[in-house]
Amino acid sequence: MHRYRLYVPPENITGDTARLDGEEFHYCVNVLRRTGGTIAVFDGVSREWEAVIARVEKHHASLRLERLVQEATAPAVRIIACPALTQGKGFDSIVEAATELGAHVITPAIADRCAAHARVAGPEARRGRWRRVAVSAAKQCGRIALPEIRPPARLDELLPSLAPAAVLICTAAPDAAPLLRVLEQVAPAAAAIASAIAVLIGPEADFTPAETAAAIEAGAHPVRLGPTTLRAGTATASALSVVSAFLAAR
Repeated sequence: MHRYRLYVPPENITGDTARLDGEEFHYCVNVLRRTGGTIAVFDGVSREWEAVIARVEKHHASLRLERLVQEATAPAVRIIACPALTQGKGFDSIVEAATELGAHVITPAIADRCAAHARVAGPEARRGRWRRVAVSAAKQCGRIALPEIRPPARLDELLPSLAPAAVLICTAAPDAAPLLRVLEQVAPAAAAIASAIAVLIGPEADFTPAETAAAIEAGAHPVRLGPTTLRAGTATASALSVVSAFLAAR
């Protein structure tokens, strides 16, 4: 694997040539100081190449794709991460962790206990930033396929959209079972029917009892992550690392 990995979207790839522009061009030329030589590029979907920087212009570079290094296959079970939306840039770290831990879809969940600012502040502009965060995380961790980042959604809108995925809701409710135990129960059906496992992670104050009850009524399985109260980012990383490792071991 090459040290330098750059993202080139599929629309910038034609045959064995690619166009590097925008932020990735700036990063390559002005940060890495690379105006020639060999780099690795990936399309964010399924392929990664060994490429040569053939020509550098003022606002873009032309790449020659020398060799297909890796072609990723579709997963047997997709991971849908639905962490509660946080205010400010705190959600950036959650997107970063979810990308590194293999989430295929990230849908920010708007819960009743989310901060009021987080529920209303420019979701479309924030999605653009989250996508850039996901690209950066994928470059660092060696991932090829970028996660799909969907618009934030309230829990009552989100739950119906997750069907037919097996849905897990992380909660401090006393009747919640350990995550790993529930995964062992739902994974066979998820692989055979749903092909997806969705994980709902609440805000630090947890989902409200009404939200948890509504999710369970809709078919979600209540799960717990441990005996302590976790920050939103820690809870997301904890839940997704368990799910990702469990699926990788099957």
